Amino acid sequence: MVFGTIGRDAVKIVLFTEDDTTGKAIRILAQKVLAEKSKPPKVIQRWVRQGHIFNPKNIVLFIKNEIQQEKSKIIICVDSECTNPSIIERNLGPCKRAVKGLQVVVYFLVVVHALETWLAADEEALRIILKTNKEIKIPGDLENECRPGNILQEVFHKHGRKFAKSKDDLAIAEHANPAQIAKRCNSFRKFQQILLS
Repeated sequence: MVFGTIGRDAVKIVLFTEDDTTGKAIRILAQKVLAEKSKPPKVIQRWVRQGHIFNPKNIVLFIKNEIQQEKSKIIICVDSECTNPSIIERNLGPCKRAVKGLQVVVYFLVVVHALETWLAADEEALRIILKTNKEIKIPGDLENECRPGNILQEVFHKHGRKFAKSKDDLAIAEHANPAQIAKRCNSFRKFQQILLS
């Protein structure tokens, strides 16, 4: 989830995701997207268990807690994890209905299929992380790849490294170019649009 508020000086955003590593990496990407604003907001990262994201009562409690802290923009991010994104959207229906009465705008974003889809989209960032002069090419539509972590494992293996999600997701995010990710990932483009709206 991403929570944001328009204060006197800047927007403040709190990012909630399904695990801590994913949250930290998405926070880095959000900061990069928002850096183009004249007053970039502070981005705070938190995580919440996946089961809570699909529970309307829990979602409302999280949002009410944030409203008390004067947050006004909320984005709830959910990985589709090999499930058709339209099914995830449908499963989020009860949560969407539950938040309609709250005095805050709430966005639900399905990340297709996981954070690694976004990270695999920037081949130049991968080349930098892997410290190689060789060009890295990952063909095809990444959002059709059910397990994008496997793509990264393959790429790392070809370059004599083992992919370690907790470390490498953050390193790739640090070097990633949001514009490059947006070229290949519709769900990231939607994330950008929500952040910048």
